[in-house]
Amino acid sequence: REEQRCETNAHNTVDIPRKLCYNQFVGFWRMLPPVIHYAAEEMAMEDYIKKMLFGDEITVTFYIDSEQPAAVANAIRRRVPDIEMNGYNWDAVLVCYLEEKHPDLLTDFDSDPEAEMYTAMYPDTPENRARADALCALLETLCEDEEILSDFAAEYADEIAWD
Repeated sequence: REEQRCETNAHNTVDIPRKLCYNQFVGFWRMLPPVIHYAAEEMAMEDYIKKMLFGDEITVTFYIDSEQPAAVANAIRRRVPDIEMNGYNWDAVLVCYLEEKHPDLLTDFDSDPEAEMYTAMYPDTPENRARADALCALLETLCEDEEILSDFAAEYADEIAWD
């Protein structure tokens, strides 16, 4: 059986074989360096955000148990009691936030929330690479100022599709 390997190419983009199963991918994902970028695009990201090319998809993964996202989750919980900020509720808050504030980032957007992480996916196109970069920058901004999302969650609590 042919071994499936993930390698960094000359542009520092991680190319992951399409046949790699999801469990292998998640295990590999945690071993990656905190900065992943495409060809000529230099984008330093916080260590709780990773952007990768996975087959024909661009993925942006946000580790919600990291220090900054956890601080935002605590701020949301203070404003919206009885909400557990798991991956599904991060999805609910972020999708509602994007619908209201950045609907352009929802074009071709799909997501996969999990217990410890939240992954957004776009088909790999130049336009979607720009969207993925913008989403990474937005996630970093939202984590730098925890009041942005906590205020939003409090204001839109009845509209957010909580888990």
